[in-house]
Amino acid sequence: MYWNGYIEKVGTGTEDIINKCLERGLRTPEFHQEEDFRVVIWRADNDVTNDVTNDVTNYSDRIINLIRDNSSVTIRELADEIGIGIRQCKRIMAELKQKGLVSRKGSPRTGEWVLNNSLYDK
Repeated sequence: MYWNGYIEKVGTGTEDIINKCLERGLRTPEFHQEEDFRVVIWRADNDVTNDVTNDVTNYSDRIINLIRDNSSVTIRELADEIGIGIRQCKRIMAELKQKGLVSRKGSPRTGEWVLNNSLYDK
C-alpha cells in the first residue's frame, strides 16, 4: 500500500491516531489485535444528555414566559417564537401538562393556556 501511494509512511498510523486523540482532549485509544484489528476511540467527556436537558428546560421556561404574556398563544406561535419545530413544541407542552405546570382551558381552537404553578404568577 505504501508503494502504491495509499499511505504516507509504514507504521505511523497508530502514533497519528494517539496524537490526534490527545490533541483533542480525548482518552488514549485502545488497540486490540485478535482475529482482527480493532481501535477503540473514546468520545469526549461532555455530557450530551445534560446539554439536551438544559435546552428543553430553557425552551420550557421560554414557553411559560410567552404563555404568561399571552395566554391564547398557539403552539405554532410558540414554536416560531422560540425557533423550534411544532412537534418539539407539542412534546414540551405535553411534558409541562404532565407535570401539572400548564393546562388548557376551553376548546383547542379558541381556548387559552393556564399556568397552574403559583411560582409562575407574577
